[in-house]
Amino acid sequence: ENHDGIKDAGVPGYTEDPWNKDSEIVNFLRKNAKYFQLGYSIYSNADDAVYFFTGLACNNLPHNLSEQEKKDFLAEKKCYLIWFDDSGNSELLSLEEALHIKNMAILYQFSNGAIYISQ
Repeated sequence: ENHDGIKDAGVPGYTEDPWNKDSEIVNFLRKNAKYFQLGYSIYSNADDAVYFFTGLACNNLPHNLSEQEKKDFLAEKKCYLIWFDDSGNSELLSLEEALHIKNMAILYQFSNGAIYISQ
């Protein structure tokens, strides 16, 4: 039974097909990792996925209950936000909350996420 699942979808986690092959945002990141400007921090609701697929250092979005993490995020003058629709972590800021506290513009929209840049 386990073999059938792995044969059809890949090894569980980021190597599964929905992340590894079918994800528009992951495919974009793989091809365009060098696009991100030096001197800009990167934040994401799936920082481990960004690192796994690109090798880029990435910060987790602030936790809902951490005022210090929110202040640090707000203080970043130049940063990207990589948002994965497929990553549900209710302990982190939602996309709406992140965009509410930080002025960001959308760079790329995908069927399963988006990339923003601070303004």
